[in-house]
Parts: sequence; C-alpha cells; structure tokens
Amino acid sequence: MARPTKQAFTPSADIEWFGELPDGFRGKADDILNIRMSDAAWYGLCRCARLYSMELSHEYVAAPLTTQIKALTDVVRATNDLISSIEKADTQANGLAVSYQVGDAWASFFDREAQFERNLAIMASDMTKAMSEENAWSLLHGWQAAGRIERPQPIDDLRMHLQEFVSAAVLARDALQKGNAPSRTKGDAFQEFVAALFSWRDEHRITAGVSKASSNCGRLTQLVKAILGEVPVIYDSQGQKAPKQIRRPTVADTSLAEAIGDAAKAFEEKRPGNAK
Repeated sequence: MARPTKQAFTPSADIEWFGELPDGFRGKADDILNIRMSDAAWYGLCRCARLYSMELSHEYVAAPLTTQIKALTDVVRATNDLISSIEKADTQANGLAVSYQVGDAWASFFDREAQFERNLAIMASDMTKAMSEENAWSLLHGWQAAGRIERPQPIDDLRMHLQEFVSAAVLARDALQKGNAPSRTKGDAFQEFVAALFSWRDEHRITAGVSKASSNCGRLTQLVKAILGEVPVIYDSQGQKAPKQIRRPTVADTSLAEAIGDAAKAFEEKRPGNAK
C-alpha cells in the first residue's frame, strides 16, 4: 500500500494526517539525539507522533463551545418542529396522511416490510439444512413473538428514532453548556504531544532538552521540529492552500523551544490536583 502523501487534499473534516513517520526518520532522530535508539524507544516515538495526529484531528474539527451549543439548539428546535408536524399531519382530521400516504409512498421506492419478508424466507431456507421447514418457521415465528426479530414499521420507527435523536441532542447540548463534554481548544494537541514526548524521553532515559541557551536550542527541540515538519499542508479540492491548517507555523528555534516549555507547563497545570 502506498504511503499517504504529505499533501492532504481533503476539504472535509476527515483525518488529515495519520502520524506515520516516514522511512529514514529513525536515522534522522538518532542523528538529532546523537544516540542509536532501541526498537522500544523508536516504537514509543512513533506512538507520540500518532497521538499528536489524533489530537490534531480533534483540534482541527473543534469549534467554539458557543457555536456548538447554538448548532445543537437549532437541531433540537428543528427536530421538535418536525415531530410536531408529523403528529399534526397524522390526525384523523388530516386523514392520517403520514401513516397512509407517506407510508405508501415510502414503500414505493423502498419496501422495508417486503425486504423483511425476503430476509425471513432466506433465514428459514438456511435453517432447513438442520431441521424441517415447519420447525424452522415455527422457530422464527416464536422469535418474532418474543421480540427477538422485529418487523419494520417505517413510520413508527421514524417517530421513535426522532424522539431518541432529539433526546440525545438535548443531552449533548446540556453537556456542552455545563462543561461536561469533551472539548478541544487551540494548542491542546501540542500540549498533549509535548507531554507525551517528555514522558517518552524519561522512560527511555534519553538525554535531550529544550534549552534556548544552546546553539540548537536543545536536542528535544530539534526532534519536535522534525516531527512538526511531517505534518502536511492541507489543500482544497482546487489545489489551493486551505485557510484552516493543522500544521503549526514555522518559527525560529528559540521561539519553538519557548513554546515547548510553555506547553509542558500548561499541561502540568491542567493535571488533576494541579488545576487552580
């Protein structure tokens, strides 16, 4: 399978980068750190890159909480309006228009009940390889009576699913309003990445830092810089650079070293028990 290109032509909100470090990166990392990494250390570094890619994807599709809350509020309102409209149209005064007219029209292009009957017949046919046809149908009818196999009822199923959906949308909106839902803000992915990299360095006893005083601002700074360079530039379907990118802007080594230090500090402050 061809390795994914570093240019991601994806105008949608799909994963833009899978965090795969290219062939030859291991040797490059060894040169930066002035060591020969063990297999365990290399696999650990690859996990750090994959973690960063996952967090970047979450951050990329994140929107301000107020925007998400408004969007879900609109969904709740629209769904409730649809439920109300269906109920109003399906009264005796309106000739049960949904149950009859919409139900018949639905069946005209996708008859779920007929499909159910065909599937049931196939199941019975398969079961006759181990029992008589009479016993097979008796067993299937018993499962239907017990609710283990349910005959589709498109209109009623739709109503039930809409009620479930609007309840879920309300729960999601309320969780966002109360701050109980997972959320991402700009910079979270980099903080997680830096924290993972520091943990990886300590676990494998690798001597590397982010000192701004050294000529290369520290070996860890150079390693971070190399990994950041693997994050793709995103282009739209016309080949133009997309206005929203997952790749961090290139900065001077001293600025990157400072950003790494700030990210490590911010991550520590957010740890349970450390949050102010």
